[in-house]
Amino acid sequence: YNLEVISVLAHMHLRGKSIRIESNPGELDGQVILDIPDWDFHWQGGYILQEPLLLKRGDTVRITCVWDNTHGDNLRYIFWGESTEDEMCLGAVITRQATR
Repeated sequence: YNLEVISVLAHMHLRGKSIRIESNPGELDGQVILDIPDWDFHWQGGYILQEPLLLKRGDTVRITCVWDNTHGDNLRYIFWGESTEDEMCLGAVITRQATR
């Protein structure tokens, strides 16, 4: 069955630069679901779509995160982690069964 995207979640930490969630990237029917080109740490959380977005069976969803590793005086190898000083790229797509 098909799905309707009703909300998306985005999460990165302090070195996050941008995040983008899209369906069927590079395809004619591709759509941008969420695009934050200038990420702010305080923008973590959920975003409710004004109109549900249809995902058909077999569609793909891509989440792309970009970081700035030259942030501040704290130049070090960055690990995935829950600390604000670590980094992560998390995105979630909240769906319901499509009625159309």
